[in-house]
Amino acid sequence: MIDVASGTGRFALALAGRGLDVLAMDSDARMLETLAAKAAAGGLAVATTPAPAEDLGVEAGSVDLITAAQSFHWFDAEAALREFKRCLKPSGAFCAAWNDRDIYEPWVAAFEDLIEKHNPAYSRHLKLSDEWGEVLESGGHFALQGEPQPSSYRHEVRYESVEGVVDLCRTYSYVRNALSDEELAVFEGELRDMLRSFHGDEPFSMVYQTKLYVLRPTA
Repeated sequence: MIDVASGTGRFALALAGRGLDVLAMDSDARMLETLAAKAAAGGLAVATTPAPAEDLGVEAGSVDLITAAQSFHWFDAEAALREFKRCLKPSGAFCAAWNDRDIYEPWVAAFEDLIEKHNPAYSRHLKLSDEWGEVLESGGHFALQGEPQPSSYRHEVRYESVEGVVDLCRTYSYVRNALSDEELAVFEGELRDMLRSFHGDEPFSMVYQTKLYVLRPTA
């Protein structure tokens, strides 16, 4: 299977930990280096290849599963869907997943505001995933499978300190790629101050709704 836009490997490593044979792909080779180091430290066998979602470069009809976690909104949708269909076996599947942060939680709303302050081009609505089914079926390359679509799962991610969220932000392309080193340092300082104003030095959680779409290639 291929995990596209793997970044530092949060999803790819979780899949490998469940016994899947994972090829992680991303257009950012530096992110894949971090992923490979994490895989080695965890004793997981994850292959990595730098490639954009729109041009994976693997043999046609050779892949059982393609996943895109928290990433499809960055792709050229038509080009990526066409490439995924080319790569998949007729019996294969494409899964797209997003985590929607609970913006009704006051500290999460402040977190969103801080990102928008430092990156005015950040468009949070692009990350909200309820309307992506129509886009994923566009072009006739794939059809949604099963009901409801998307399926939805509520879960919490626990952070022992504010540094967990600081580290998380370093994986966000709309932070990492949008800010210079100096701007990033200022952002992280303000982020730490904001988080401590809500949580002090106590552990805390971020609530997500994970939305999952499952599609099969059309005939």
